[in-house]
Amino acid sequence: MGKRMRYLHRHKHPLSKIPAEEMESLTRILLDDQTISVYCDYSGVQNQTLGGMGVCIVGDNETAVHSKLLYSDHINANVYGEIKAAIYGVEVASIALEKYGRRLTRPSNVIFFTDCLHLKVPMKFKKEYIIEAKEEFSAAFEMISRDYPMYQFDLQLIGEGKKHNMYYKAAHNAARKVIKRNS
Repeated sequence: MGKRMRYLHRHKHPLSKIPAEEMESLTRILLDDQTISVYCDYSGVQNQTLGGMGVCIVGDNETAVHSKLLYSDHINANVYGEIKAAIYGVEVASIALEKYGRRLTRPSNVIFFTDCLHLKVPMKFKKEYIIEAKEEFSAAFEMISRDYPMYQFDLQLIGEGKKHNMYYKAAHNAARKVIKRNS
């Protein structure tokens, strides 16, 4: 072993920056056997039509991270990308719920977290592609609710909570990495 090994000291470990009360909250999210949390994020490349979507599914003592490229005809369309990332989150959650459905005890709640205010608050858009994406999300959300009636579905804004949220960060990092791998 000719390479020198570096050890992460406690004060240099990435999780050491998370305040104790936030860490407790994140641990509760991970261990919660009644709620599946789905974190969705989009990351775009300035002045390009290439972007990445990341999803982190957490709950019942499991974590899974997924990512996918988003090719778009729209340059610098962050709102569009965030909506498409939420749609991707619904698709990934649908597949994950199949697995949970085969368990003896399964969660009863699924919460989607996004930082896209436009999905939660009614707003009018002039750009047709954003209106279409928002309608596509609504249809996907209604379909997963109809296909899995044993779960209660909710959509929440992550807001200020994303600063120390390692699950949101995992979704964001997955979106960034899929861009790097393909550009």
